[in-house]
Amino acid sequence: MQPPHYDMHPMKMLYMMTKSNYRSPTLKQKGKWTQKFHAFLKDSLTKNAKRRPTADKLLFHPFVSQFLVSETLQSLIQGTQAQVEPEQPEPDPDPEPAPEPAKAGPKRIASRKNIK
Repeated sequence: MQPPHYDMHPMKMLYMMTKSNYRSPTLKQKGKWTQKFHAFLKDSLTKNAKRRPTADKLLFHPFVSQFLVSETLQSLIQGTQAQVEPEQPEPDPDPEPAPEPAKAGPKRIASRKNIK
């Protein structure tokens, strides 16, 4: 199964999508999909951004929310937070001694004129 218009150049497809007579792709076998899925697609593929629900609202759509059990959602959130939050380093029980501070500048090299 390939996505719609997969054989078309992406820039040409983007141009075609801006035209007023462009029709969004449709499902070929509508009977295979539930009414909740049809409604979700219709809402999420609304062209007019003012009328299209936000991603936050789509998360509460009946099609999406039927799969999200609170325990599953919480475990996903915790896993994501664990990936995002940096781990706190454990204190080193045997720290290495601090290096000596560098001297103020390089030593001057004596030239033949300065040597007596």
